Amino acid sequence: MATNAQRSSSNNMSSSSTNVVGVHYKVGRKLGEGSFGIIYEGTNLLNNLQVAIKFEPRKSDAPQLRDEYRTYKILSGTPGIPSAYYFGQEGLHNILVIDLLGPSLEDIFDTCSRKFSVKTVATLARHMISRIQSVHENNLIYRDIKPDNFLIGRQGTSDANTVYLIDFGMAKQYRDPKTKQHIPYRERKSLSGTARYMSINTHLGREQSRRDDLESLGHVFMYFLRGSLPWQGLKAATNKQKYEKIGEKKQTTTIKDLSAGFPEEFGIYLQYVRKLGFEETPDYDFLRDLFSKVLKNHGDTDDEIYDWMLLNNGRGIEKRTSRHQSQRQTAMATRNPTNGYPSQQQQQQQQQQQQLAPVPQQAENPYGRTQPPMNVNPPPNLTGGGHDNEYFVFILSSKNCASNSNFYYNKKPSIKNGKFLLVADPQMTDDNSYNRPYIIMQLSKFYSALYMKRNFHHIQSNLRPTDTIILGDLMDSGRDWDDIKYAEEVDRFCHIFPYKAYYMTGNHDVGFGDGIQEHSLKRFENYFGPTSYTFEKYGYIFVILDTVSLSSSNPVIRNNALHMLESFSRDASTVTKPKILMTHVPLFRSPYQTCGSHRQSGTHIADRAGFQYQNLVTEELTNFILSKVDPIAVFSGDDHDYCKVVHQFGDNHTAVEITVPTFSMAQGLRNPGVMTLNIEDGQLTTDLCWLPDQIELFLRYGYLLVFTFTLLLTWHIFQCAFKNNTNTVAYHLSKEEMGIRHIQIKSTAKRNILAFFYSLRDIAWVGLVTYIICIFAL
Repeated sequence: MATNAQRSSSNNMSSSSTNVVGVHYKVGRKLGEGSFGIIYEGTNLLNNLQVAIKFEPRKSDAPQLRDEYRTYKILSGTPGIPSAYYFGQEGLHNILVIDLLGPSLEDIFDTCSRKFSVKTVATLARHMISRIQSVHENNLIYRDIKPDNFLIGRQGTSDANTVYLIDFGMAKQYRDPKTKQHIPYRERKSLSGTARYMSINTHLGREQSRRDDLESLGHVFMYFLRGSLPWQGLKAATNKQKYEKIGEKKQTTTIKDLSAGFPEEFGIYLQYVRKLGFEETPDYDFLRDLFSKVLKNHGDTDDEIYDWMLLNNGRGIEKRTSRHQSQRQTAMATRNPTNGYPSQQQQQQQQQQQQLAPVPQQAENPYGRTQPPMNVNPPPNLTGGGHDNEYFVFILSSKNCASNSNFYYNKKPSIKNGKFLLVADPQMTDDNSYNRPYIIMQLSKFYSALYMKRNFHHIQSNLRPTDTIILGDLMDSGRDWDDIKYAEEVDRFCHIFPYKAYYMTGNHDVGFGDGIQEHSLKRFENYFGPTSYTFEKYGYIFVILDTVSLSSSNPVIRNNALHMLESFSRDASTVTKPKILMTHVPLFRSPYQTCGSHRQSGTHIADRAGFQYQNLVTEELTNFILSKVDPIAVFSGDDHDYCKVVHQFGDNHTAVEITVPTFSMAQGLRNPGVMTLNIEDGQLTTDLCWLPDQIELFLRYGYLLVFTFTLLLTWHIFQCAFKNNTNTVAYHLSKEEMGIRHIQIKSTAKRNILAFFYSLRDIAWVGLVTYIICIFAL
């Protein structure tokens, strides 16, 4: 979430010490600005590493940071490609956090008086070809080759002279990653890229492919050698006319004239790439060898000693140049907002490769268990057994869970034996929960509260837990109420959940990110206790961590949880004891992470903002938390559905995380759930218990209502018909005696309408009262 300075405008963003985004990235000084937005220097507060933070308005006509982040993840681990650490939304902006690098080749070119030696260009060419080859091998074309997008590493680091490729806002998939089917050839395409360096085919409106990236590279090489290109400085009334002139000049300038006075290999390079077919695979080794030959002919080698390293008596680039170091980490040239990003199929394939590996069956941890075994109690059966009424459905639900438990429900608690009831996201419905008519809203409030009260009462009675932990999101709009209304809602909550419990805060209780107000957090603590704390029971240390507050950039809000983590990790008495982590916000999961067969809303998490409607702890913060706590098991909420993942961290450490399903019928699950964490003689087991399907119960009442109404309607139709016939005969006889032969007989349609209203009357006065007693009293 964003600070006030970040919310105001991309042009007025403060670099004060209080600016923290993405939970733990401190925003520093401004480095550059372009049509995309602004880029800042930043610091990772967890490890003090410097990063670059790109800000893009969320309402941009062509937002690109999300897709750029996905491309970075696809290319993750590729030499010469920076790492991307975070993508998210901060106030009115999208932000992307990547490695902070050194100056761009364009900046260095200016520093070197706008001329590079043949050796420097040939050496750069070899490395730049390798970067583009890596992109092509990952099924992408770059489409915006220019010196601004090639950077070197930061001074004083081991990769100070490594050539990096950045800014993948224009990257596009050119073939299917599975079938390798190439995109079709098309014409009349709009221009995309930088006109100075783009290929001739791009000027002609032809679909780009690998050959066009390589031709653009050739133009960059000649730019470095010559200091400028023949088509620079052309004047025209409009940009369109200017681009047409540039294209015409490129076509009329021969390769011989362009490369005159320089090694012939530069001309051979351009001849080769311009003759490539649309789908033809380039011979990258041949192209690199051309420039190896240039170095050999000049008596040089690829020793990565460049012109700029010889400046200032061998001291290299002065530190002052670093003020430009990230101005080129963005796309500031004219762009076409064409969608050119990896397909969902490619993203899914890459992301599945990055999934956390399952724990081997024989893997060991310090406590002798790979993961807590889990017993799953099936949803209560609403048919058979003579207990079809609503009252027994709720009772049997909890009794079945108790009798099938890994930890028998009447086992006596001791210092070694205990049972924790884990309740997630009750999210008590209130007047602000849904945009519905008043009567419907009141019914929703009543039924959702009644559902939770019934289940909680029967679970406490039959499962007999020794302790209860409520994993956050106690109230749906707790963050919005004033103090008086908040107190009323707390009373209502305590009426539904009257048993003593350990409480955790959720985003619906206090807000999320910079939406968290200090007052709302303190108010929660006044009613429910601290938000981050630890306690020890049954031989385990339980770490209750407020990951919601960790999303805030306000140090007053965030630091309580951070300080608790730091002090806990330094406590020598906790090192040898097994630990269990409780968090409202689930830890990081790879996109499309399999959650297990018990997930009702699908087996994967969709890849959208924060991966889902709820939130996830960032990957980096997840690793930080796991390293500080070193848990053997993690339990979380917020997802509203079941999910089981395995986290690997540290030196072969593993932790199983189970996200507990929501306890409420109002959160989109037909069968809400609850979980018990059982500790018996130091061993962990878990029971997943599904709760009744209230919607199915309502449908059964509906079926009964339709059946009853049909019977009543049939009865009244016959009754009306019988009465009408009897009255007609009597009426006929009386009129005959008086000499009047006209007889008025009611029509069949009128009799049926009358029967319908009689049926409604009976339902209203008799049936409805019965239904109300059945539903509300039971």
